Amino acid sequence: MGRRLLSSRAQAEFFGVPTDSESLIRHYLLSGDDIDLIRTRRRAENHLGLAVHISLLRYPGLGWSEDTMPPAELIAWLAEQLQIGACALDTYAVRRNTRHEHHALAMRHLGLSSFGPQHVQQAEEIATKAAFATDHGVKIVAMLIAELRKHHLMLPSVDTLERLALKGRARARREAAAALFDALSLEQRGKLQALLVNDPSVGQTRLTWLRGYPHSASPASMTALLDRLKYLRSLDLPPDLGHGLHPDRLLKFAREGAVAPVSLLNDFGERRRIATLAAQVSDLSITVTDATIAMFERLTGQLFSRSRNRQEEVWRMGKARVGKLMQLFGESIDAMARAQELGQDPFAALDAAIGWNTLLGRRDEIAGFGELATSDPLSLAAERYAYMRKFAPAFLDAFQFNATDAGDDLQAAVALLRDQNRTGKRKLPDDPPMPFAAKHWPSLILQDGQPKRRMYELPLCPPCEIVCEPGMFGSTAVASIGGSTAT
Repeated sequence: MGRRLLSSRAQAEFFGVPTDSESLIRHYLLSGDDIDLIRTRRRAENHLGLAVHISLLRYPGLGWSEDTMPPAELIAWLAEQLQIGACALDTYAVRRNTRHEHHALAMRHLGLSSFGPQHVQQAEEIATKAAFATDHGVKIVAMLIAELRKHHLMLPSVDTLERLALKGRARARREAAAALFDALSLEQRGKLQALLVNDPSVGQTRLTWLRGYPHSASPASMTALLDRLKYLRSLDLPPDLGHGLHPDRLLKFAREGAVAPVSLLNDFGERRRIATLAAQVSDLSITVTDATIAMFERLTGQLFSRSRNRQEEVWRMGKARVGKLMQLFGESIDAMARAQELGQDPFAALDAAIGWNTLLGRRDEIAGFGELATSDPLSLAAERYAYMRKFAPAFLDAFQFNATDAGDDLQAAVALLRDQNRTGKRKLPDDPPMPFAAKHWPSLILQDGQPKRRMYELPLCPPCEIVCEPGMFGSTAVASIGGSTAT
């Protein structure tokens, strides 16, 4: 046999005869019926020989091959139960027919049937069913063995089991590929095939371009992700593609497609090639969606975190200057307090002790630190509004946002922004929805009774909370903003 599914270790685990005391007791403890049958034979060697047949047919199920001798531990354990010497087996089956008679007797006793040509198709179907969920050879063989035992069949040879498992796996692959292929229209198949053709607009095949989506956080990366998401959607694959197949089989196709070079995919048969591309595109759609939402979270988070960090950095660097200003303020109070106690003019005393021009010279510095200390993060983030506009409108336009009843105002606010972006309007209505968690933000947004666009738009683009919902390949990322979801 050329190809093998099972390693030597796996074969030993499936078909080896255990020799430790716990396993001997678990698998080879003779029942009362076993012993009664064995006692119908006349000589000790036949007692022990029939016991071996019964035991090896029961586990691992292959029976006793003529050219092998069971482990000494098994022989000793069976001899102990039968209260005979283990050496009795040395003279067993001097007459060749005795072994065949005992094998047949043990088969009838255990209610087993021999595995024959009439069982091959049934076994292949079992292996195929197992292979729909996995490509792992050991798992396929394990399910095949378990099902054959349920049908009270003696196991065929190891080579036969491996051959059946290989056929089942190949059949499962073909049937899964056919199911994906048949679910696609001619147009959809053509679009998938075009992924393997060099596209001058991107300087490579579209598949290579899709696989190479960016990971670094920047507006340019967000644009690149949205371009890929738009292209994936344009392929217009059925939303229920592969729903009748096991998710692991689909995942297997997707993983094969992810690592296979374009040249190898071109060498696949048409059904396998299109099925592999369809599975990978479906997987990429989820992956790129996840990456886009994660990128939006990072970029919008940076708007506020960088503003806070800048505030903290300026404050840290100016700590010594703030200390000196506070000392100056304290000295000014002291000078005016002494003048008050002595009945002198406080302002004349302040000018003499500190210098009026000195105080006036520090006025702007004091005002700057005061504004920095009391500035709201929203106001600081608004200074980076132009940066946010490089990616936020395109992101909002690329997703549909849904919300619970409690998020109606938020959904309305997002819809308002999308409309403003599409129509080019810049002025907000006088009474826009105000779905903001921070109660003081409306007061920052409304200036002179009118809502300010940049102050209104920034709070609607906070970091997204990523929520995972079941999908065809594991999970589909959904952006949740204040209880709403983007899909």
